[in-house]
Amino acid sequence: NLAGTDSIASWTAIKYENILHALPTSKSTDLSKGGIQTTHINYPTDAIYTGQQEIARQSLVSKHMIGLPLLQEIRENNVPVLAFKHEYAIFPNGLTLLRADSMNTGSLPMHAKRNYTAYTIKGKIAEQSRANDLIDGYLWNDLGTVPIANVVNAGTISQSAYTSFEADGNGSWTVSSGLRAPDAITGVKAYQLSNGAITKTGLTTSASYVV
Repeated sequence: NLAGTDSIASWTAIKYENILHALPTSKSTDLSKGGIQTTHINYPTDAIYTGQQEIARQSLVSKHMIGLPLLQEIRENNVPVLAFKHEYAIFPNGLTLLRADSMNTGSLPMHAKRNYTAYTIKGKIAEQSRANDLIDGYLWNDLGTVPIANVVNAGTISQSAYTSFEADGNGSWTVSSGLRAPDAITGVKAYQLSNGAITKTGLTTSASYVV
């Protein structure tokens, strides 16, 4: 107060309990409503799983990617409030990347929030979706560093294609020639079919596609 006879104090305690990574494993703070909120954090060197999830965890450790939180649990006065789980997998591109995000409230079971089902060879997201929702697909260009198209609800990204013929990639099209015409309706480059056909592989013969 103004007289200086009373004060409001707040505290935070951070623990570093694993010498293998020296990262914060828990953070506790007092609540304005009374009590203590504690967040526990597990990293790849803090847990052992089974199956493909364990193989991915070991891969993260071997690649020194030990600073990625796999599980975060929030408790108030030792009662579960929230938890977030991050699952990794080894994808066909050989990289160990995020596969799914899950969460729960209180003591309820974990439920999936977002799935990551495909990546590019450079580790960029190619497919993701919220649980039980539409799939978002992404096509990348400029040496695989810039997204050029977002495809929504069109099945897997392997059945989608897009290119403006401006940059290095063909956007999943198979283009017969590397020649480009300078007389584009939009942009500065176009492709003349007289140089060869443009095709797309991996399609399903019984499906209908929009061009």
